[in-house]
Amino acid sequence: MKSKQKILFKDISADAQEKFDTSNFTPNHPSSIPTGINKKDPGMFKDEAGGEIIMEFVGLRAKLYAINKFDGEEEKSVRVSRESHKKQNFFQ
Repeated sequence: MKSKQKILFKDISADAQEKFDTSNFTPNHPSSIPTGINKKDPGMFKDEAGGEIIMEFVGLRAKLYAINKFDGEEEKSVRVSRESHKKQNFFQ
């Protein structure tokens, strides 16, 4: 884990139970943040990548984005009515 990540996890670990939804973190996550808390509580911050490293992010507008993760997995969120956006390649 990089030192910047360690500092980030250290900074937010004190507020994790009050402000974060960590239900999608793996139980053996390398941070000291408690995992599996505040599932589906409204108003909580949630990590879209589940604690994994995001290498690239493309956001075109609200609810239309794509994420490339460190392990090579690509995740898309396309919540528009047009079918053409669903098959669009965001990363080139």
